[in-house]
Amino acid sequence: MLHFLDLLYYFVMAILTLGFYFVVKKKTMVVKKMVVIAMILTGLGTITLILTEHRLPLYGAFEASFYLIFVLTLLEIFFWKNQSPCIHLKSCGVTLLYCFCLLLYHIMQPKEFNPDFFMYGNPWVNLFFNLRLTAAAIFSRTALLYQMGIWGERSKQTILFSHARTVLLWGLVVFLCSEWAGSWWCLNWLGDSWQWSKGFFKAAIVFMLVMLTCHLPPSLMRKSWIKGMTGSLPALFLMWTIFYH
Repeated sequence: MLHFLDLLYYFVMAILTLGFYFVVKKKTMVVKKMVVIAMILTGLGTITLILTEHRLPLYGAFEASFYLIFVLTLLEIFFWKNQSPCIHLKSCGVTLLYCFCLLLYHIMQPKEFNPDFFMYGNPWVNLFFNLRLTAAAIFSRTALLYQMGIWGERSKQTILFSHARTVLLWGLVVFLCSEWAGSWWCLNWLGDSWQWSKGFFKAAIVFMLVMLTCHLPPSLMRKSWIKGMTGSLPALFLMWTIFYH
C-alpha cells in the first residue's frame, strides 16, 4: 500500500506533467491553475512535515524538494501580478519543468522526511536551514528569469533581467538572515565553535557569487549571456550544497 507521501509525490508529478502539457498547448489559464494546485499540494506536504515532525523543512532532500517547489510556485504566482500576461506562459513553463526535475531526482528514492536529529529542536537551527532553503528557492527563481532573458525574446530581456536582479537581492537578504541565525546559534555555544570551516567557506562563496553578478564590469554587463550565466551561479552552487553536500 502506498504511503501518504508517496501518493502526494506522484500526484504532484502528475499535476506538473499535465501543466507542462497545457504549456505546449498554450492554454495559459489552465496552466496557471496547475501551478496553483502544485503550490497547494506542496504546501500540504510542508504542513504535514511541520505537524508530524514539529519543525520546519530542513536539509532532507525529499522535504527540501517539496518546500522548494512550494516557494517557487508561490513566487511564480506573485510574478503574474507585475508582468505582462504575454510572458506568463513561458514563465510557468520553465517553472513547471524545473519543479518536475526536482521531483524526478527522487523517483527511485524513498519518499520520506529527514530522520530526527538532536539539533532540530533548536529554533536557531530551524531558522538557519529553513531560511537557506528559502534563499535557494529565490535564487532558483532568479536563475530561471535570467535564462528566460537569454533564450527568450530580446524585447523582454531588459524587463526580465531587471526583475531577476531584484529577486536576486531579496534572495541575498534571506540568505544573510540564515547566516545570522546560524552565527547566533554558534556564538551561544549551541553548535560548532566559531572558526573558519568548509561551511563558512561555502556561505562566503554564495555571497561572492551574488556580488559578482551585481558588480560585473560594464564591458561584460553588455553581454547578456554572461550576465545570465553569472546570475544563475548562486542557485547552482546553493542547490549543489543542498543535494550533494
